[in-house]
Amino acid sequence: MRGRLGITRAAAVGVVLVGAAFATPAAAVQVGNAVALHPGVGSAQHVAKAVPLRVDRAGYVAATPLDPYRGDAQAIHVSMAAGQELTRGYFHVSLHHLPAGAKLSTLRVTVPAVVGSPIAGASLTVAQPIIEACVLSKPLPASTAAGSPPAYDCAKGSAVGKPIEGGARWSFALKSLARYWARHDNTGAALVPIASTPAATWSAGFSIKGIRATVIRSVSAPTGLP
Repeated sequence: MRGRLGITRAAAVGVVLVGAAFATPAAAVQVGNAVALHPGVGSAQHVAKAVPLRVDRAGYVAATPLDPYRGDAQAIHVSMAAGQELTRGYFHVSLHHLPAGAKLSTLRVTVPAVVGSPIAGASLTVAQPIIEACVLSKPLPASTAAGSPPAYDCAKGSAVGKPIEGGARWSFALKSLARYWARHDNTGAALVPIASTPAATWSAGFSIKGIRATVIRSVSAPTGLP
């Protein structure tokens, strides 16, 4: 496959996402801006806090000789035509400054959708795309040669994205991917277009500047939180 990987650095980490963008753990009780796990009278509590992480690399690769998005360095483009992949996205979450005690199984990435990112000359046939985040088989390189996109393996870890905030953002709960990264290597992830029908034709774009990553950090707290 011939392609081109556009990679850029996210401009900022931004604030922690809440509400629909961030699911609290099961059996959790909301306490102010924190989440108290297993609260009990006269005993210590564990507070789950959302910690922002940096998405330090992101981009896309075109599967065709002619990139339909002309090397756009501002967005991750995921698209397909007639059931065949046209472009595939990538991202890498930096875990170098992961707080001690953080639980990788709660890692979540959200990306803002770009309004109006059609495939030139194509008639879109799918109103709701299916995009799957999959573990990269090898570490995401700083750059890549045309025709040599990093391979991915969904069997090692994957998560289907869900539109949130009325479709303004997409959320990927990277539980299985994070487990693979923790046990092996932080390779990064591919955003893979999935064909719902043989004729599926659609295009989705996500702003690189607006990518957000959060992870749960469990800390002890005294009884009687405000």
